[in-house]
Amino acid sequence: MANLRQLGLATSLLLLWLEPAAAREPISGMSGDLGYRFQAEGGKAWCGPAVDITLTAKKPEIFTPSRALEQTFGRLRAAITATTECPMTQTIRITARVNDQIVRTAEMARIARWVVVWNNPETKIPDCPVEFAGRPCEPLARAYLLMRRVLDTSALQGAQLVGFLDPNRDTLLDWKTSVAIGSVRWIRDPNTPPEGTAPILLDAAMMRVERECLARGSRFESRSRTELSRDHVAQTYWCREGSSKPEAFIVFVRDNGLYLISVKAKNAEHAALDETIRILNKQFSSSLVM
Repeated sequence: MANLRQLGLATSLLLLWLEPAAAREPISGMSGDLGYRFQAEGGKAWCGPAVDITLTAKKPEIFTPSRALEQTFGRLRAAITATTECPMTQTIRITARVNDQIVRTAEMARIARWVVVWNNPETKIPDCPVEFAGRPCEPLARAYLLMRRVLDTSALQGAQLVGFLDPNRDTLLDWKTSVAIGSVRWIRDPNTPPEGTAPILLDAAMMRVERECLARGSRFESRSRTELSRDHVAQTYWCREGSSKPEAFIVFVRDNGLYLISVKAKNAEHAALDETIRILNKQFSSSLVM
């Protein structure tokens, strides 16, 4: 029989039913201040890289996104990823239900520093907060989904998304690894026909990168084109500045538009940058992002 342990987690009391043996019963309990119950799915196999949590309550208003609600999610995440529970967890997927109807979904990912990301229950595309006022937010959401998958590999040590879904940034997303930093921008030509656009978009991106590179007196190089499909192509450009920190750009064509991913070595290490580019191109060409 499971043991009942009470954990005082900040201002909320989460009651966690925990199995003392190696094969634990699913973590479960309730939030004392908001009044929802939570239950990990999967039976005794609930613990893994991805953990699915179902929340239930009597009123949908309980699951309206708020700082108080997200704070309880943070404490729940801390309990799930504790060394005595499921430290291997990389992603927590949350489904909120009222009367057996899904009212909200969200996720927290280690690579995104456990920030709560609300998403559309059907498409799983991140929701656009009201503060996006007047700025197209779908590219921000898609950049998050793209780079969350691309960076999710043990080959990129220390990979993290450090800025995303933020309307105040000049970029769609910023990221880093132990040896490199990078950003994502979106370039899209609204007059481009919906099909057969990859070469046109790549040419436009190359000219943009070449202008930026030459403007600061660097050497421009273009190579490593990877044909993924008719409308999905990855192209790599290098902007080298002698012995100073090198920078590279990967252009990834998708969805009748393109992402311009900047990659810069933290130190003047060309080899580290080349290896990072190799891994990123492999990730772009994998089935994860198609």
